Amino acid sequence: MSDLSTLIADDQDVFDDTEAVTLRTRRGGPDGTETDVALANARRLPLRRNEQQFSGIQISSDDIRWLLKDNEVVADVSTTVVREGDLILAGSEVWKIVGVSKETFDTLWSCLCVKQEA
Repeated sequence: MSDLSTLIADDQDVFDDTEAVTLRTRRGGPDGTETDVALANARRLPLRRNEQQFSGIQISSDDIRWLLKDNEVVADVSTTVVREGDLILAGSEVWKIVGVSKETFDTLWSCLCVKQEA
């Protein structure tokens, strides 16, 4: 990380609206392995205007964007990366990641998510 990204890596910790969630990574297709990574400081945000019409996928106003701290994601397994198809488990809610990018000097994963029916 650059000096600036090191300085801002923990900035999300100061927000009041962070949640503890689990990132469930899926690798190797339907019969592949799943790995759960506990994240203490995820942040749930509404979709930005440009995200509401994402790649032809039907996005509703109930769908959201999660911000995940890179230093929490990779703290467990240094090779963990967030990918489309991974899940975010927040209490009884399950969110499927349909779009992902890095933001804020690569310190955050921005995950466009749709809620999965129980």
